[in-house]
Amino acid sequence: RMEYNHLRPHSSLGNLTPEEYAAKLAGGY
Repeated sequence: RMEYNHLRPHSSLGNLTPEEYAAKLAGGY
C-alpha cells in the first residue's frame, strides 16, 4: 500500500520510508 509506505518509516531501513530507501539505492548513496 503506497500510502502506508509513504507515511511509515521503518527502523529496519535505517529509519527511512521505503520510498526514501529505494531512492537511496537508485541514487547509489
